[in-house]
Parts: sequence; C-alpha cells; structure tokens
Amino acid sequence: MEKIVENGDVDCVEIQKNDNGERDDSKIWGDKAESVFIDLLVEEVKKGNRVTSTFSPTGFANLIAGLKERLKRDYTKTQVKNKFNGLRGRLRSFKTLLSHTGVGYEASTGFVSAEEHVWESAIKTPCRTSDKRGHDWVQEILRGHPIRIYEQLRMDKRTFVSLCEELKRYGGLESTKNVTVEEQVAIFMKVVGHSWTTRDGAERFQHSTATISKYFGIVLKAVNKIAVRLIKPPDMGVVPNPLSRTKSKNNTKCFVCLLF
Repeated sequence: MEKIVENGDVDCVEIQKNDNGERDDSKIWGDKAESVFIDLLVEEVKKGNRVTSTFSPTGFANLIAGLKERLKRDYTKTQVKNKFNGLRGRLRSFKTLLSHTGVGYEASTGFVSAEEHVWESAIKTPCRTSDKRGHDWVQEILRGHPIRIYEQLRMDKRTFVSLCEELKRYGGLESTKNVTVEEQVAIFMKVVGHSWTTRDGAERFQHSTATISKYFGIVLKAVNKIAVRLIKPPDMGVVPNPLSRTKSKNNTKCFVCLLF
C-alpha cells in the first residue's frame, strides 16, 4: 500500500502491476501529474541537481515542493523516487524498441511505426497465459479420481505424497516462491514417466522451458540423495530360496523380480 495526501485527506492506494509486470501507479500519478513531474525533472537537471543517475537531496526536495505547488497534492520521497525509476525504465524500453531495424519514430506526432513482422520480433508477447497454472493442475489431480494421478504421474496419491515427503526430508527439496515441492516432483515425473520435452512441460505447467529444465535438475539431485537410503544392492553371497530349488517352474519369474 502507498499513501497520498490530498486536501488534508489521507488516501491509501494499493500499487498493482500491469500485464507486463510493471508497477501500475495510475491511481497516484495521472496523465497531468506525470506531465508536471517530467517538467520538474527537466528543471532540476538544468539547475544541476542531478547527481550521476539520480537526484541530490536538494533535487528531490524541490521535486516534492514543486508537485505540491502545482498539483496541490503531497507526495512522499519514496513515491517520487519510484516514479522517477519507473520513467527511467520506460525510457530504456523505448530506446531498445527504436534500436530494432525497421522501427521508425516521428517526433512531431509521437508515433512509432514498423512492419508486422518487425513488431513480432521487437515486442515480446507473453506466451504462457493459461489460467490453469501448474500448481493448480497438480492440486486438481491430487483431489481427483485415483486413476487420473496414476495415469499422469505413474503412481497413486499415497505414493506421490510419500515421495514428496522423502525428497523434502532426506533430499533437501524445498518449495520456492513460484514452484511448490509437489509441482517440482510432478514436473520430474512427467519427464521421466512420459518422455516429455521441456516444451511439453512448459505448456502443461505454464513456466518457461528454462524453469522446467531447472526444476527437473533440482529434483534429480534430490532423488540421487535418497537413492542410497532406499535402494540397497542385494547380498550376492546369498542365493534366494526359489533359485536354490532346481526344478521350480517359478525360477524365471523370481529371477525377473530380482532384476526389477
């Protein structure tokens, strides 16, 4: 939450992000306020109050005072700094856009023009936009019919939950900010159980291919850690009873069981 003061009244505004993941401060900075703020920035630069990539304490004090004088609104230093940094980010993005071959800019009109194929290469459109994220899908099959999880993850719910607990306790697997342990394990099981590529995983779990590859590797390392605890080689000096009987019709079956 950020706080602004207008005509003596305190107005708390929640700062959200737009579709591009950028801070959406339109509730605090309207078009008029932004225009005034830019004019004030230019004035402070001309006064010599910009130090390297930011402004001096005097510069920020003048910006806050200028906003109050022209807009009759109190802004905090944090809000002014955030707005300044946001404008810098937009300027960098704009310069990057203009650096693409085939992109033109008309200063008198403020319009940017380019052919369709140039736009497609210059502007990155979000790719993984499904409403059902990977975590939601995992929770759905965990709560769903028992056959679904067996078909999707090659094991029943009890085994899957136990595997997650083992990997957490003995393999050091942890949930991160964006990917839970259950989703990490599900990614791993889809790759090894269904021969999925990273692109398949990216589409199902709505992450980038790099993220899918990253967590597959993390779970693989955790599996290697618990392997020495769960998988023990047999004592080759002991012959199992079924194999010690010479004419047993179960010999082949038991031998296969020992191998697998």
